[in-house]
This record gives sequence, structure tokens and C-alpha cells, in this order.
Amino acid sequence: MIIGVDVDDVLIDTNPFLLEHLNGLFGTRFRREDVTKYLIQGLFGEKAKLAEEEIYRFIEEKGDMLQALEGSKEVIKVLSKRNEIIAVTARMGVDDLTRNCLSREFDGRIKEVYFAGLSGKSRKKKSEVIREQNIELYIDDNLDYAFDCASATRRILLYNKPWNRNGSLPSNVKRVYNWQEILREVESLKPAQNSEDVNGLF
Repeated sequence: MIIGVDVDDVLIDTNPFLLEHLNGLFGTRFRREDVTKYLIQGLFGEKAKLAEEEIYRFIEEKGDMLQALEGSKEVIKVLSKRNEIIAVTARMGVDDLTRNCLSREFDGRIKEVYFAGLSGKSRKKKSEVIREQNIELYIDDNLDYAFDCASATRRILLYNKPWNRNGSLPSNVKRVYNWQEILREVESLKPAQNSEDVNGLF
């Protein structure tokens, strides 16, 4: 099976480090649970534009220091034995950095990285990439992308975050809370992995 996975806050633990950086810069004390909208810069009101610029600068300068989200490395190791793993991300301007980070954190198990957005104006939409690459299951934390991609693939897993908890979901979109659940969902869509692959993971 071909599995597509978003990068930030699904494969890579990004939001806590962005929030720490912005809190330090602006003297604020926002917590992860305060980020109820996908665009974190919205927290900073009239300084939102500056916060957005700082986010891009942070990723460009320190993005290669970010690490795998808890559980993702172990589960990707298992899934890559019987599935093809493709990253699909909305990141812009940091292609090489992103590839290098994923290669390091996941030991080369991410076969390819596609850079796609939502509007489809300056580059392909994520849903287009999913169709073209025949991705059967896609994992993201952005509610808008979940809706956009729902008609393009068999199954969407929405990784639960404070910024995606509002509204009902399409019938083929399921909310998941950790990578252990993702592993179980993949196993439910095809014959289970060998017990030697999954036992003792967590």
C-alpha cells in the first residue's frame, strides 16, 4: 500500500519549538492548547505578520534540528517494510532541508517528498499529488487538507491537535491520537504485519 504522510506535527515535532521561539521573541506565554487555529501566527494579533516571518526564518535556520514526533520513527520503520511511504508537505522554500531532515530521522524510509498546497495556484494541491501517486491512505493534522483530500483517497487519518477539533468529518476521515493508532488503522486495511514486526514497539 502507498501511504502519504504530512511532515510538520505528524512526522516531525514542529509546533512546540515554534511556539517556544515565538514566546521568547514576543514575551508571551502561549501553550500548545492555545493554538486552536492551524496558522500559529494568528495568536499574535497585530504582530501576526512578523510572527509569520519569524516562522519561516526559524524553519530555514533551525528546521534541520527538529526531530521525529513521538512514535513516528518506530511505526514508520514497521510500515516501510510492507508499504511505500511518501511525505506530502505544504512547506515552501526549504526542499533540501526537509528532505535531509526526513532522511536523517527516518533512516531513508521515506521514499519521496512532495511539496504541495491547498489552492493549487502556485503548485499542485495535496489532493492532486494523492491522486497522481495512487496514495491509498493519507495522514495530516490540517482539517482543510483532510477535507480537500477526502475524495482523492480511500482513507484519511486526521492526527488530533488543538487546531483541528471543530466540525464534523467526512465518512472516510478518522481522527487518531498517536502513532500506535495509525499502525492499527493500517493493519485494519490489509493483512496484519507479522507479529515479530510490531511486538515490543512501545
